[in-house]
Amino acid sequence: MQRSAFDPDDQVLLVDDWAETGSQATTAKGLIEDCGAAYAGLSLLVDELPEDKRTALAPVHAVVSGEELPDS
Repeated sequence: MQRSAFDPDDQVLLVDDWAETGSQATTAKGLIEDCGAAYAGLSLLVDELPEDKRTALAPVHAVVSGEELPDS
């Protein structure tokens, strides 16, 4: 990520298909903030985040939680 990619008045929404541990989203959030932009939240198709990560990455919006998926 290039620091010049974001301006201080930018708001950045992370979008991902699936999150289990939240480590990539947490790192991306830190990079966004280090570049001077504002973290706007995380949008997911499937959310399997532990509660502490979901709180740290809030707001988090997902289409389904991992618990809602049928067992394979």
